[in-house]
Amino acid sequence: MTHISDRSFLGGFIPLAQYVKYSLGLDYAYANQLGISSDGRSLTGETYGPIVDGLRKAELLDVIAQSEGLTNSQVKLFFFFFLY
Repeated sequence: MTHISDRSFLGGFIPLAQYVKYSLGLDYAYANQLGISSDGRSLTGETYGPIVDGLRKAELLDVIAQSEGLTNSQVKLFFFFFLY
């Protein structure tokens, strides 16, 4: 039997990615880490850590596949973009 990992999520930003991960029972969630104002009410426009761009998504696909003992074609990634 061929196993396909279909519970990975990339995109948005960390709080939203974690919410989606736990709400949908996903195995992984990766996202950009955005700066938040000192009062916690708005985003600053700054990013921290690695940017989850096309290159990073390809790297994460490799990492997930290797950690699960799968080929890249057996891993499904879901991308979500949060626009406001």
